[in-house]
Amino acid sequence: MSAAPAAEFLVPEAAAVLWSDGMALLYIRKSIELRLKAVEALRKARALPPGPERNELRQIALAYKALSESEAWLSGERKRPKS
Repeated sequence: MSAAPAAEFLVPEAAAVLWSDGMALLYIRKSIELRLKAVEALRKARALPPGPERNELRQIALAYKALSESEAWLSGERKRPKS
């Protein structure tokens, strides 16, 4: 099994935010942690035969990857409900 597909998860594009702010390192750590969870879920999914369990793990991997790229989520921002 090649490590090349997993490498795309480990390059945090969203982590290059707010370098002047002291929180940039925290963003990178959170982003990498989530990307590693995505890699783990994807590897588990690839080990399974096609079916609902495999699809669920693939969706979980995509969700972790999306969270790792979400600058707002990594910084802890919350959207306020419209009144």
